[in-house]
Amino acid sequence: MTQDAWRSRTGFILAALGSAIGLGNIWRFPYMAYRNGGGAFLIPYLISVAGIGMALMMAELAVGHRFRASQPQAFHRGNKSWEIAGWWAVSVGMLGVTLYYCVVIGWTINFFFYSLPLSWEPNPGDFFFKSFLGLSKAPTQIGGIRWSIVLSTAFVWVACWQIVSRGIASGIEVALKIMMPLMIVLLLTLMVWSFFLPGSAAGLWAYLKPDFSKLLEPRVWIDAVGQTFFSLSLGFGIIVAYARYLPEDANLTADARWIVFGDTLFAVAAGVVVFSTMGFMAQLQGLPIDKVMKSGPGLVFVAFPQAISSLPGMRPAFGALFFLSLFLAGLSSALSLIEALASSLTDKFEAPRSRIVAIICLAGFFGSLMFTTGSGLYWLDIVDHHVTQYGLVLSGFLVSVFASWILGRSELLDHLGGNHDSLIGRLWIWLLRYLIPLVLAALFVWSLITDLTKAYEGYPVPMLIVLGGGWLAAMGAIAYWVCLQKWRSGPEG
Repeated sequence: MTQDAWRSRTGFILAALGSAIGLGNIWRFPYMAYRNGGGAFLIPYLISVAGIGMALMMAELAVGHRFRASQPQAFHRGNKSWEIAGWWAVSVGMLGVTLYYCVVIGWTINFFFYSLPLSWEPNPGDFFFKSFLGLSKAPTQIGGIRWSIVLSTAFVWVACWQIVSRGIASGIEVALKIMMPLMIVLLLTLMVWSFFLPGSAAGLWAYLKPDFSKLLEPRVWIDAVGQTFFSLSLGFGIIVAYARYLPEDANLTADARWIVFGDTLFAVAAGVVVFSTMGFMAQLQGLPIDKVMKSGPGLVFVAFPQAISSLPGMRPAFGALFFLSLFLAGLSSALSLIEALASSLTDKFEAPRSRIVAIICLAGFFGSLMFTTGSGLYWLDIVDHHVTQYGLVLSGFLVSVFASWILGRSELLDHLGGNHDSLIGRLWIWLLRYLIPLVLAALFVWSLITDLTKAYEGYPVPMLIVLGGGWLAAMGAIAYWVCLQKWRSGPEG
């Protein structure tokens, strides 16, 4: 058993929540709800969270706690041929997400300072895409490096290095006990503030107004599953890595409930802030809300700055609070992604943790530089799409199969303290063995067919195959290479 451990259950739950709560909760969930029937979307989403999300969360907690190991080592102990599936998960987290995620966190630092003098005025769109990003005309036109982004990205990687290298108890837990309460206070402050903006009621109605006819569309249910997976940070090896540090008598089922409930509540609350503010913008401009509503970076770095500039008072304060909350949400997720890989490499090579984390963060910084160029936003968009639609879905599929078929029903339920013959126990295993693999396989195939028949965001299909498919292939190659290396102390160590 590892010598490090969580000092308290609260510290673990805050860290797990920090891994789940990220920028996607703020810029992805509200738009997904709006596009898929408003309040009606909460029905498939909550069903997906309670079924697929909860089942996979419990499975990852059980695997990490059972083997007291990172995901690659845990999978190796369960079945040697499954080790590569563990390396795939942490490779997806690091190479597929963290490299560009740290750049986006860097953007929030830049915009925190830009919010003080409202530097984006008079045209936030031109400021973000032209002045700040220096966006080129196509992904193949790399353009120059944006040094302001490089500096903020370097700061993020240094912060991650300093925190993760100190370990679980002295590093991640201490940091998250400060960051998570602060982020919650900031969100509540923004939510109350946005309530009193003119037009906020119309924005909230657009967000929560149920359109039950949307429930007849398969895409709505597919989006609900995809959002569940994306939001809870499942399939990265994070929860497995965190669970290894829990005490023997940990109540994994209760912990899973707290994590899933907290993440869902934060996503819904973030939607309140977003739509209250967009309702204000719609009323100010005399436009319907669908004309001002955006998703992704366009929402956070264009629509929100435009709204901030139009506030009746205390505009710099609102902007600073908003971008500080984004920074904390992003950093908490980045720490967990780096921890998942650091824990795995430390297990494999039995090297000092400080050295492993330093190498990861240094290599990660140089890997992030591609996303600080003029074509960085294009690459971010393409890589993110392929990672979430394929890499992450495949990882979740493998976790589900490993936990339910390789380990088996008795071992998992015994470890969780469950009753083999109880309705909940039987339902959980049935979800892991049959429904979740089937749903994730269908989601994978549906995404593949859609991308081949209708190019994602208008990118040429050959470009998507080369850039997105090539990125996935590189992650697979690296995972395979690491898997081939010998365990320095033996996989059982």
